Amino acid sequence: MAAFPLDTPVVDSLHARARRIAAEGGLVSIDVEAHPEKGDRIFAIGAVRSDIEDTFDSACSPAKAHSVVAALNSFAREGRVLPGHNLRRHDLPLLRKQLPQLECREV
Repeated sequence: MAAFPLDTPVVDSLHARARRIAAEGGLVSIDVEAHPEKGDRIFAIGAVRSDIEDTFDSACSPAKAHSVVAALNSFAREGRVLPGHNLRRHDLPLLRKQLPQLECREV
């Protein structure tokens, strides 16, 4: 079985675009931790950016939701690409439902 060559013009172009976006500060990676036994209630959120060394991490609860959203919106502002582990199937649906004011949830 032949492996897909990773030196094709298309792949090279995608790698160049990813490097450019990362260098411009466009990557904001978010990870959500939730309690499956408590209706998938989000209890922690973490985030990193490609252009700064600071990270974002916060406990989350319904009582803290407003302050977590404000802080994460500020941290993620100007982000253009939102990569993440299991983002589409897990994190974004939870963020849309539980923290609808979060700006980066639509990226």
